[in-house]
Amino acid sequence: MTSKQLINCLITNKWSHRSVAYGTEKNTDTRDGMFRTIELGNHKYSDGYVNSLIYHKMQKLNERLKTQCKVEKIETDSQVGGAMSVRVEHFEQLLEELGCLT
Repeated sequence: MTSKQLINCLITNKWSHRSVAYGTEKNTDTRDGMFRTIELGNHKYSDGYVNSLIYHKMQKLNERLKTQCKVEKIETDSQVGGAMSVRVEHFEQLLEELGCLT
């Protein structure tokens, strides 16, 4: 997957909603909130998989963005890839930024 394909994928694919709560009602945490998240990757097979480097491309893209996003690596027994999350209130700003990069 090229960087341009990654950007188009981030713009056109559906992002899921996620709620994060590390703190409590009386002792809130700055990481708490509502997020939009997308996960991209490949399935691993017994005879190997194509390493698309999605996680690394997401990291590089995140360095170019003004909107603060969180990029996480996905590495399980069956999948490899990356996830990108952004606060709900910054989601439209992120899509506009991505649109300018295409």
